[in-house]
Amino acid sequence: MCDIYAKYISLTNRVQAKHDNLAQEVKKYIISNYNKEITIEQLCAYFFCSRSTLLNHFKSKYNTTIHKFLLDYRLEIASELLINEKISVKEISYKCGFEDPNYFCKVFRKKYNKSPLEFKNERT
Repeated sequence: MCDIYAKYISLTNRVQAKHDNLAQEVKKYIISNYNKEITIEQLCAYFFCSRSTLLNHFKSKYNTTIHKFLLDYRLEIASELLINEKISVKEISYKCGFEDPNYFCKVFRKKYNKSPLEFKNERT
């Protein structure tokens, strides 16, 4: 009986240790894969955790949602590309993981108070 209990504690501690850095691992994954489609379901499957565990750990560590972090990161990369690359706004939107260039323009304007083209023209 003691042996079973010891194994249970060992497994419980391993799971807890895995979840201690879950938010950091999710952040690394997003930064490495921002240009691809990322869903909460994919992240749960990839990190072998429940939706609530994933969302709660990320929110408590970074004080933001996964969706907002991903969106802000994509927009940050897009702003750098608008300044430094000679490619169209449409290409930049796809390069940053946006499936719809119109949605990209809408969220970009909401964050920067100007369209991507206005942003690009001001910076170049």
